[in-house]
Amino acid sequence: MKFKGLIFKKFDLHIHTPASKCFVDKFEDDISAAQAIVAESIKKDLAAIAITDHNTGRFIDIVKSVARDTELVVFPGVEITVGDAHNHVIAILDIDRTTNDIEDLLMAVGIPNNERGKEYAFSKKSVIEVIDIITSEPFNGIAILAHIDSTNGVFEQMRGGPRIKVIQHPKLIAVEAVNYDKVAKLLNGKDPNYRRKLAVYQASDNPCLDKNGKIITSGKYAGRHCIAGIGFRYSYFKVDQNISLESLRQCFIDPDVRVRQSWEYKDEVYPYIKRVKINSGFLNEVEAVFHSGLNSILGAKGVGKSLLIEFIRFALDQEPSHEEIRIDHATKLEEQLGQYGEVEVLICDETGKEFLIKRTYDPSEDNPIQCVDLSNNEIIDVNISQLFPILALSQNEIIKIAEDKKEEQMKFIDKFFDFYFYTNQISILEKELEDLDREFASAIRAYHEHKRLKKQLVTAKLELGRLTKQLKNPIFAEIAKYEQKDKIFRIQEEYLNTLKDYLEQLVNIISNEDIPPLEDELRNDPALKRNLNILKKTKTELLDVLKSQKKEIEKSSQDISLEYQKWLPLFNQRKDKLKEIVLKLGGDVQILEQRRKDKIREIENIEKKLTAIQSKSSQIKEIFKRRNQKLEELKQIYSSYFNERKNKCEFFEKASNGKLKIEIIESSNRDEFKKSLMDLKRGSYLRDFEIEQICEKITPYEFILELLRYDLLRNDAPEEASKKINEISTKTELPFEKIKGLVDYILSLIENRDLDYEDLLKLQYKAYPVDRPIIKYNLGNLTNPKYESLDKISTGQKCTAMLILALSDGKMPIIIDQPEDSLDIRAIWEDMCEKIRTGKEKRQFVFTTHNSSVAVASDSDKFIIMTGTALRGEIIYAGSIDNEKIRKEIIKYLEGGLTTYKLKFLKYNISKLLKEIDNE
Repeated sequence: MKFKGLIFKKFDLHIHTPASKCFVDKFEDDISAAQAIVAESIKKDLAAIAITDHNTGRFIDIVKSVARDTELVVFPGVEITVGDAHNHVIAILDIDRTTNDIEDLLMAVGIPNNERGKEYAFSKKSVIEVIDIITSEPFNGIAILAHIDSTNGVFEQMRGGPRIKVIQHPKLIAVEAVNYDKVAKLLNGKDPNYRRKLAVYQASDNPCLDKNGKIITSGKYAGRHCIAGIGFRYSYFKVDQNISLESLRQCFIDPDVRVRQSWEYKDEVYPYIKRVKINSGFLNEVEAVFHSGLNSILGAKGVGKSLLIEFIRFALDQEPSHEEIRIDHATKLEEQLGQYGEVEVLICDETGKEFLIKRTYDPSEDNPIQCVDLSNNEIIDVNISQLFPILALSQNEIIKIAEDKKEEQMKFIDKFFDFYFYTNQISILEKELEDLDREFASAIRAYHEHKRLKKQLVTAKLELGRLTKQLKNPIFAEIAKYEQKDKIFRIQEEYLNTLKDYLEQLVNIISNEDIPPLEDELRNDPALKRNLNILKKTKTELLDVLKSQKKEIEKSSQDISLEYQKWLPLFNQRKDKLKEIVLKLGGDVQILEQRRKDKIREIENIEKKLTAIQSKSSQIKEIFKRRNQKLEELKQIYSSYFNERKNKCEFFEKASNGKLKIEIIESSNRDEFKKSLMDLKRGSYLRDFEIEQICEKITPYEFILELLRYDLLRNDAPEEASKKINEISTKTELPFEKIKGLVDYILSLIENRDLDYEDLLKLQYKAYPVDRPIIKYNLGNLTNPKYESLDKISTGQKCTAMLILALSDGKMPIIIDQPEDSLDIRAIWEDMCEKIRTGKEKRQFVFTTHNSSVAVASDSDKFIIMTGTALRGEIIYAGSIDNEKIRKEIIKYLEGGLTTYKLKFLKYNISKLLKEIDNE
């Protein structure tokens, strides 16, 4: 037995037929009239009607017979005229009752057969007596005061104490109103006279209407009934698909969540999980269909309730972040879903669009996910957790979050707004910064290498000068000039080759840069098509210019090469002459000349390296500037992120009705910076408390900035370099020597290649100080509040505080495994159930629970009853509390069974306590 659960349906519970003498439409026969009534009801989108003729049930079986092959539900009923004041009381019986049952009821209230349907007929019993008869054996019906605020209504026909007694009669659970607002205000439980809350709804009484669709209030049709008036007034009742009298009773005893007037009802669209299906493991072949409102999953321990929650989290890629809970989650997947097990989840987003998510448990392949857009059956590659965020909490996870003093509470708060808007921007900027880090680190290394090579070059040139002086023959000085000219020729050739390479790279980049295409729906837009032509033309012309320039460079290269080739024979002649002289001189001259040649090659190699790294080294300032711009952008995003968090926490605080105070301290959590410095400081002789002091007093950005400035200055300008150490020392209030020791030690790690500059640079944004929430819970009341931070209150109070946050805002589905665990039980109704009751028409809740307040008092739209063996779990029932079989299962799992519940009822003396509440 698996039903959809509760949905709002349109009812008109006061309809007259030709059996009422004041019905004006004429038909050939009763069947034709019944057909017209059923057709009009269906035309008005009514799901159920009550046939309530004046003091007769003659037409009930006829209408039921006609409606049998339709989806229209017909309640047998009657409008009974009571007493000399002619108060109207409606009786509604269950849908399996017949005309005979109504006739028996009329007999019981004292209306004889010969007066049935007559306008003058009335019961001589009191209104209370009639209510008692309707609601008692054998009828077990529902008694309703018809049009209470109009003609023949109790508010119009009765006064004083008798009227109050009727309203306060415990067997009366609903009234029908013409002026809803007026009646609802009197019967909301706050009126000092009535002190009774009753369900108030509207029904048509199918009046005669004029050509403008308004009630006729004068003339012969005033106060009469006709077909066209069916559904003129109506109400929405939240019922299961199998509508019965129990459905109505459930609505009338809890109208706040079950009854909506025509103008109140709004069909909200919000994201929800429609279905989950598992094909492996303990829940193999289990398929759970969820309601868009409140779902309560019941069952004994070990039947797979918690597994269902874990499998949903797995499929939607929103697994726990807390380490201990995450490990438990992973273990359940491994042991209870198994290798290659698949979880399939059908979701509906806030636009009504459906997606089918399939995820396979295969850790070696990172548990692949497939998402199908069911609007076109295309597989799409998306971030599931961003496409369809949920707030999911495994068993005891709320406790871990409440007790966590670091990141978990902040992550929890982030779930209530589009934090991806910020994290995606942060991720993009961090990637750009990583690229800039490599450039910057390369430039710093080039700077140091440039310094080292310049030193080598000066030394090599001095050595070359000494060697040249040792070679006395003038030809050595002459050949040195030729060698210098040869070197310059080759440098010029290389320069043009470099330009040509750069140009070819640019041509490739532009050629591979695709022109932005037009989307299908805008493919024929004239303005966009004209712009597309401009883009194509611009790209083509630019490539033509670059290719033309490439030819110019090739021509220039040929010209330079020609000049070199013209001069080269002269150089070769001088080299040949030098060889002859060296051979003649022999001995030391040959050795010195070889050393001179080697030194020239060494100098040339050094100069090539210097030329190669010169551009990199000179880019430090430019890269630093670009990198700083990105860091500033990152800072602005973090600032906006903080403001969003701050606004959300202000909302939480307001929505908590004085239960919470929440403050966000901007960029105050520096744990990541501290962890990184702790790892780096080993060997620096700094103690842990000194590292903590550094992290508290200076930001990662400032620390790394001054460290790098010191690194670049320490060899050439030691005094300036010392000022950078002093900057850190002053801000951190630690001795100069301590800071210098730490900085020198970190730089030594880089020199020894145990650390890279990139690792240091990354600290400026990867160890970015994060915001920290301070959540306080009110242990007092609104008049005498006493706020204490979470670390100073009980576990139950901590969890209550976190659940107040969870239920405060948003449209994302909330999925919690036993939300009542460790809660302050006194707070469940006010802080949890009331919020669920009002929230479940705007968001989905899926709970596993053993708590009747959570499941029953919150008015679950659907119960899912699970059972199982040691090998597998299954769903045996699904539907609402309106269904008797499901109701018995609910009592079994939430109250311990009927026997236990009866004993508790007697021990609590509930009847007496309820009377005391009614008399307050």
